[in-house]
Amino acid sequence: MKILVNKFLIIISFIHRMCPFCIISRRFPKSKFAKAVFLWSKVCPCCNVYLLAKKRNLI
Repeated sequence: MKILVNKFLIIISFIHRMCPFCIISRRFPKSKFAKAVFLWSKVCPCCNVYLLAKKRNLI
């Protein structure tokens, strides 16, 4: 089961690196679009899973 979770987290971390909104939020945190990107990160499934995994030290 743990192997499946790790594979899932690896896939999510790859998607997180490719998601255009995630890229904008990482590269331009102080831009005009920061508020929209911040709101997107609350909804974006790859952001939520990735940040939750980071918080729990799974990645």
